[in-house]
Amino acid sequence: MFGIPQFLNYFMIFKWSDFIEILVLSSFIFYFSRWLQKDRQKKLLPIFYSLCLLFIFTDFFGLMTLSNFLLSFSPVFIMLFILLHQNSLQKNFIATKNITPAHLQKLDWVSELVKALLTAADSKKEVCCLIECSDSVYNFIEPNLLINTKIEKNILEFLIDSAQFDKEKFIWINRDGSIKSVNTDWNLPENLIVLEGDTQKFDLWEKNSVKITTKLDVLTIKSSSSNRTFKIIAQGKILEDVFTDKAINIIEQFIKKSSLREEKNEVKSNTANRQLNN
Repeated sequence: MFGIPQFLNYFMIFKWSDFIEILVLSSFIFYFSRWLQKDRQKKLLPIFYSLCLLFIFTDFFGLMTLSNFLLSFSPVFIMLFILLHQNSLQKNFIATKNITPAHLQKLDWVSELVKALLTAADSKKEVCCLIECSDSVYNFIEPNLLINTKIEKNILEFLIDSAQFDKEKFIWINRDGSIKSVNTDWNLPENLIVLEGDTQKFDLWEKNSVKITTKLDVLTIKSSSSNRTFKIIAQGKILEDVFTDKAINIIEQFIKKSSLREEKNEVKSNTANRQLNN
């Protein structure tokens, strides 16, 4: 049997089993850290490193009670990291809620948006927009150029005409009429398949739009330069060759119905809470 190299004794490694255990644990920590680093929203990696340092500190200074406590609850900590990770939230399509009272909604921006897209179509630019309503899409997209400004036709036209604008990506818009980001990309779970039949005829944006609108309260709209119409995808359904006035009406009605559903759910929740309190 080959003996352990002498220099490893300086690192308190006296047997091959010690070396293998350290290699396995180091590999786990490395790959788990890389996975935590992929979460763009929550700073899970610094928390994980802090727990590791705390464990080393308690062991080095002989704080056995605290060290045993951390060791006993380490599976719980790992499960919490996994549950809170963005990828886990994506797989379950768990979205946060956008709360904006319906009576404060002004939908003048919808016509400004559609007209700006129509102007872009006249210049042979087909622009896609994703409009979120009561559900937040932040966990399922990759924002690029963050803006957060109110929609105005001249601002939209300036952004679309910019040399930095990528027509292969989309504009992320909130239901209060704010442009959140341009050059936004998709970040959806790969294993979510909801399209039926021949999927070859669908573009990537259509497939992703059907996926996300089936699960979340959002819609997508894209202009067509060939016939100056729009394609709208909502609740997993595709509406093609929609003209300007009808496109405006569809978007406004979708947002209004979303707000009404949210208000009804809020009323039910408040009523249930009052009954429990009584």
